[in-house]
Amino acid sequence: TASAGAVNLTFTGGAGNDTIGLGGTYTSADVLNGAGGTDTLSVNSAGAAATAAQSNVTNFEGLTVSDGLANAVTTSRFGAITTVNLLAGFTGAVTLTVPASSTVNMGNQNAATDGGAVAAVIDVSGLGTTDALTLVLNDHDHGAGSFTLTGVETLNLQSNVQLTSGTAADAGANVFGGALTLTPTFGTGTINVTGSDHLTFTGATTAGTIAAGSFTKNVTFTATSLPAGGVSITTGSGNDTIIGSAGPDLLNSGTGTNAVDGVTGVDNITLGAAVDTLRITNMNATGADRKLVTSFTAGSGGDVLNVTPNFGGGGASSLDGSDNFATAT
Repeated sequence: TASAGAVNLTFTGGAGNDTIGLGGTYTSADVLNGAGGTDTLSVNSAGAAATAAQSNVTNFEGLTVSDGLANAVTTSRFGAITTVNLLAGFTGAVTLTVPASSTVNMGNQNAATDGGAVAAVIDVSGLGTTDALTLVLNDHDHGAGSFTLTGVETLNLQSNVQLTSGTAADAGANVFGGALTLTPTFGTGTINVTGSDHLTFTGATTAGTIAAGSFTKNVTFTATSLPAGGVSITTGSGNDTIIGSAGPDLLNSGTGTNAVDGVTGVDNITLGAAVDTLRITNMNATGADRKLVTSFTAGSGGDVLNVTPNFGGGGASSLDGSDNFATAT
């Protein structure tokens, strides 16, 4: 690890994994060669916002932004960067452009660091149809602004505690405070959820598939998490709150103690082995919002059916044949 003040730096690394910390002092007059190993250059947001290729920087694989990202950044201008570390997340409504298969780490590994309520964009360059991105939240919340991932077919989303200290995330979960949207070049997009801490989606979460079957922490979709089209959601062993979309959904609540609401549309809902709460908030006599529910356990100690009063379009507050509620074992 090396750092420099307000002087031009010439550096050549060795076979180890080197980190060069320049903060706000980086300029194109610095000559930096990471050489062997997996090397990281750390600069501030303004320094990362180079508008031309930085031929003075060679053989670095990682780029760290030491303050909040408030400038548009294209990582390829620093060479073959595959890992980006945003220690304070996004603090400006800007775009981070990265190649496919990159990893973007958000948050400080040793302290709670949250991003701003800004419209953040991560863009995967090119027009590939199977592009993946890994996004890691290290005790990090993104504020109430939207978070959009363009050109991403598969988002591998990790929700972690503070990695060095192991301290749980502030308020108990990593949070997307606004809409999370995948806009893939091809298909509807998949979000794979892993990690060591709870995860909350506050705004509408738009992706065709959200796969959290191996996730052991809680996944929570709030009442505003209603995308426009159908979605497939699978959760794991945490105590999850699942809210479907306005379209036809496949909802599998996993093995925790869960609450599930398909909302509108013809939904297929599978409950887990624990005591789950099935919320019925929208059904009507036409069958447009019918629910096919698998593994609902009735009776004392079984699952709970929570029916919103006046659902069904006719003021009904109880289930009958016209409500198109079906239970399959």
